[in-house]
Amino acid sequence: IDHLIADGVLFRISGRGAFVSPRVFHRGPHVKSFSLLMQEQGFTASSRIIRFERIDPPENVRVALRLEPGEKAYYLVRIRLGGDIPMAYECAYLPVSRLGDLEQFDFANDSLYRIFTEELGQKFQNLREEISAVRVNGEIARALYKKPQGICLLVNGTTYNQYQEPIEFCFSYYNNEHYKYCNINNTFL
Repeated sequence: IDHLIADGVLFRISGRGAFVSPRVFHRGPHVKSFSLLMQEQGFTASSRIIRFERIDPPENVRVALRLEPGEKAYYLVRIRLGGDIPMAYECAYLPVSRLGDLEQFDFANDSLYRIFTEELGQKFQNLREEISAVRVNGEIARALYKKPQGICLLVNGTTYNQYQEPIEFCFSYYNNEHYKYCNINNTFL
């Protein structure tokens, strides 16, 4: 039982016993698409598209994607589902100049990373992420928790291609009731 508790499968309440933990999804140290993470856990990944359009990106996005003034980006907002469970509320900015016409793809049923690699020939070189716990309310809280507010794991990341060009700048709000970030590092200084 102690091993199952250490692995997060069970949790203990003093004086009451051990209980099964809610299912939690782990994100390991390797870059994997949301679809692959869900598949590894035995779930079908899908998305509900909230918004998808070409925009003039805000200044912070333009800087992160290294866009010149006037260059457009796609703005893709979607709720990511693992089965029927809302796992993440994702706001992605994608540079039109590096990715071309994305309007031909079905982002509700296909993996963005699969499209990047198999359809667009992009290769991932690295990913820079900042992770924090944040309080959310309004649309994000209702989408993830069906409540007016909640606490999320916010992952703010920039994905770079084989030429060290940023191809995605994303804010992902993860449902903390079902998602846990796990980082394993075997390098010590």
